[in-house]
Amino acid sequence: MNLTHFLELEAKNFLDRIAIIEEDERVTYGELWKKVNDLSKAFLDLGIKEGDRIAICLPNCKEYIYAFFAALRIHAVAVPLKQVMTSYGIKAILKDCHPSLLITDNVFLRRMLTFNPSVEIGKLVICSKNVMRKGSAKRAIKIDDLFKQNFKIQATFFTNDETIASINYTYRDYGYPLGAMLSHGNFIKGIRTYTHTSGMRLAQKVLLALPMSHVYSLIGGVIAPLSIGASIVTMKRIDAKRTIQLINAFKIDVVAFVPTFYTALLKAYENEKNKLHSVQYCFSGGSPLRLSIYQEVKEKMGWDIRQGYGLTECLPVTCNPSNGNNPASVGKVGTGMKVKVVDGFGNEKKINESGEIVIRGGSVMLAYYNRQKESNEVLKNGWCYTGDYGYFDSEGYLYFTGLKKRIAKVGGNIVDLREVEKTILLFSGVVDTRVDAVIDAIWGQILVADVFARNPNKIDARKLRSFLRVRLVSYKVPRIKKILKGKK
Repeated sequence: MNLTHFLELEAKNFLDRIAIIEEDERVTYGELWKKVNDLSKAFLDLGIKEGDRIAICLPNCKEYIYAFFAALRIHAVAVPLKQVMTSYGIKAILKDCHPSLLITDNVFLRRMLTFNPSVEIGKLVICSKNVMRKGSAKRAIKIDDLFKQNFKIQATFFTNDETIASINYTYRDYGYPLGAMLSHGNFIKGIRTYTHTSGMRLAQKVLLALPMSHVYSLIGGVIAPLSIGASIVTMKRIDAKRTIQLINAFKIDVVAFVPTFYTALLKAYENEKNKLHSVQYCFSGGSPLRLSIYQEVKEKMGWDIRQGYGLTECLPVTCNPSNGNNPASVGKVGTGMKVKVVDGFGNEKKINESGEIVIRGGSVMLAYYNRQKESNEVLKNGWCYTGDYGYFDSEGYLYFTGLKKRIAKVGGNIVDLREVEKTILLFSGVVDTRVDAVIDAIWGQILVADVFARNPNKIDARKLRSFLRVRLVSYKVPRIKKILKGKK
């Protein structure tokens, strides 16, 4: 079934309920699905066809939600992009997926003007009050104008669960991004797993704080809430003080953050001013949550954080049950999913024995976009090999113990160490490098690099980092540990 159709059918029972709260604006479920329908007609009028990619790069906002579901409604493929990407990162992904349409704002567009986006994309739709008119942006369309037109064309639904709904980019020790192809069926099964394990229910208010470009946020902050009649409170830029204000102002019931942000919240929290008693469900994902953070949040804020585990390739897989939270564990396996821990030959390990975590179930991706070799290496005999190490205890709780693949988790973001090394090698005079992840109290992990040069005295660490900041997102830029003599 089409995911948009599935959600529209569910919404028939609560069309008058509030679906989205954005600043002073309220959008009912009836209004939401009308906006989605109108925008899907506009996409068809622009020439978007089944299977065409529609890239979306916006902060969390109602227009992002409209665009995502409008794309899926007409059988197009949504491609969520991170707003923090550099122009180099943007170009690499656009070149990989060649979207027929890009929906963004002036913030993202300014970075695109450093290259010619018309080579990689078809049309531009801008979600900003004033549209920049430079270079390729001269042909941009304002999203508000698409809603004003009365298109007679009508989109039809289909019932193939295997049809691609979105391409969500991630990293996995290859040195370049991989587009995980998630189907309509993947999402529908994924939200069933999430709502069952999380306990989310009708009439709750869910804070959408983490960027929708993350699958964790897309499922837990948007799709799952809309499937049960909850209200989404959007937050364009994640900020600790603003988060506290919104929780108190709207009596938020459900929050989901990465461990780094819980640390930021603790710093901003003032017990006598911020009660935060409305929060009933509190989740953590993206990277392991230290027990010390869990204990401090529970003691000071009264929240019982429940860890979960999932991947871009598999959506949410495990979560701690509300009636048996084990803060040292990432939880128990959700409904409809199978997880086991195996050795290097694929043999299942015993209880309390660590090995690679492998996953099977309806929410596992179809494959990586245009990457057959990489897909075959990750998807084997119906199982997704995660590249993560862990073990089960006798009560069925899963524990994360480390990484097999050479990636880091910096503030909940996946960083491919090989990609960072390849970028460092582009700097003049560098002949080799080694990037490693080290534990950090705030970010979980940060990167450090040893750099090898023909002439170490001619390599300026500050200039090297400035070079990297242009090409890599800030959290991927390593601290230069040593600059050493390397072979020519």
